[in-house]
Amino acid sequence: MRLTVRLLMRIYQGASLSWHWSAGVLATVVFGSCCAVKGFMLIISACTGFITSVA
Repeated sequence: MRLTVRLLMRIYQGASLSWHWSAGVLATVVFGSCCAVKGFMLIISACTGFITSVA
């Protein structure tokens, strides 16, 4: 019985660490994507403003 409990605890801890790691990676990717999109939109709006001011 103890062996089963230990095995289940190991599996749970492994899954928990894996889940935390996956969540961290996902959060980093989402945050990075949001920053990239904001930067891209900023560049586009700056270029559009420049083009309209020149024309």
